[in-house]
Amino acid sequence: MDATDQTATAQVIRLVIPPAQTPVEQSMPVFTWEQLHQQLVDLTDSPEKAAIVGPLVSGLRKQAASKSTDLVLREVLCLAWTLMDESFRPGLMPGEEADMP
Repeated sequence: MDATDQTATAQVIRLVIPPAQTPVEQSMPVFTWEQLHQQLVDLTDSPEKAAIVGPLVSGLRKQAASKSTDLVLREVLCLAWTLMDESFRPGLMPGEEADMP
């Protein structure tokens, strides 16, 4: 992780509308990019998937400033869904079949 990523990791993801506009029971908790990274790694079922979490979260973090909170949330959910997909195996060539246990 380079210095930019370490600094960005300390930044907080805010997937909430300011409390003045949204009742507390409707807002999302605040968490860090590092916490998101760790939770996504914990969801993976292979070392190959765990290895791609860092670059994916880094890319999402870099794009988050120019996206709405709805789109950032969608990206996080899609990322989690993809990482949990048993048929997704990073490194497979197009058309190559994944071995299913």
